[in-house]
Amino acid sequence: MKCPGLKALAYLAAPYSGMEEFSFRMSCAVAARLLDDGELIFSPIVHSHPLEAYLIDHKNDHDFWIEFDTHLMERCQVLYVLAIDGWEKSKGVRFEMEWFLAKKLPIFLLVLDYDTGGVSKRRFYAQNSTFPYLMTEQINWLEPLDK
Repeated sequence: MKCPGLKALAYLAAPYSGMEEFSFRMSCAVAARLLDDGELIFSPIVHSHPLEAYLIDHKNDHDFWIEFDTHLMERCQVLYVLAIDGWEKSKGVRFEMEWFLAKKLPIFLLVLDYDTGGVSKRRFYAQNSTFPYLMTEQINWLEPLDK
């Protein structure tokens, strides 16, 4: 059975270190909603978080995960950043955003409203190809998530 209306492959980035379980749950919820909305999505946290418990050689190996994620980013055409607490300070999210910027691929920030559970999508453009980014448009596009 085909997935109707699938678009370009999107990579879902989120902060992870120090908030692993919360980040995993939020990434799962948002990735599922994106799939329901017809997006073709890859989330390294959704894919890798459950695997880490079974790894022997690469458990908590940051360099391994950067290399792993980079191979998958090369296959994606758009980046979604889950803007949960800590995203601005996350080294991993920063790496992912800078990688997509260098490739001149679009970046969207997914902003959660913790009061309503809603998510809005905001397009980002680089100012002089470095942080900080300039928000331009806001689109309310997902139904509220359960709190």
